[in-house]
Amino acid sequence: MLALSVALTVEYISTFVSLICLPINVAFVYLIFVERHRAPYNTPFFRLCIHLCIADILMEAFSTIFFKLPTFGLFPKTFYKENWSVVPIAGMNYLGHAQAIGIIFIAINRLVIPRQLVTISSLFGATVAFSALRFDGLGGPPCVRL
Repeated sequence: MLALSVALTVEYISTFVSLICLPINVAFVYLIFVERHRAPYNTPFFRLCIHLCIADILMEAFSTIFFKLPTFGLFPKTFYKENWSVVPIAGMNYLGHAQAIGIIFIAINRLVIPRQLVTISSLFGATVAFSALRFDGLGGPPCVRL
């Protein structure tokens, strides 16, 4: 019985944190979208941030609807007995991969590649250009040289 009350308490805390983070993510996307034509928000890094934040928002909404609401009894139990029961798992897998791809693209964007500009086509057909720094005469990028 104690384990159930601990699990339910953790679920309440997790739901509360999710509901606090959702408006913060929406405000962040709105801010970047409104300022997207001004520096520094017009760089590929912030465009990637918008895509990652949208994936985060969808993941929060999806997990709240399909996993947190049923925990509190606010979702029909028959949903999980019918053919639709695969939707939550498929959605979480898809959105999890969308988040991972966004994180990987942001990490690649932050890499320092010598004397070249790297372009990668995203899954949505848009081309994302990654800016690069030149290596200096000591063989390393100035930002990481000690």
